[in-house]
Amino acid sequence: MQNIQINQLCFAQWSDKYYYPAVVSAVLHDHVKVVFLDGHCGIAPVEHVVGLEEAFKTMEMQGKWQNGWLFYKGALASPQTMVMHYDDGDIEQVELRQLRGVRMHCIDLRQQKSDRYN
Repeated sequence: MQNIQINQLCFAQWSDKYYYPAVVSAVLHDHVKVVFLDGHCGIAPVEHVVGLEEAFKTMEMQGKWQNGWLFYKGALASPQTMVMHYDDGDIEQVELRQLRGVRMHCIDLRQQKSDRYN
């Protein structure tokens, strides 16, 4: 994330490898101190902090259905409306604190072994 600002909303990686919404509280050279919207604090390397706009464009989003405990895969119709379309067909209005992101990794299929010719 470039141009990190104090009090900026972002998604930051937690120890479980998911990205949760947070607010930047300090910038420490190559690390960022954040306060997650659930109240927890953490320090993440700069490369594990993603701005909201970038997160909504590049991450797979998961939401807490009816603000429960479990996250379900889905897609935001648009970040402005915060309407989550879950993969099972359910739709609901969500708040930022109900979301978490998963970084999508590009896979080079040329490097993967195929069973096509086996």
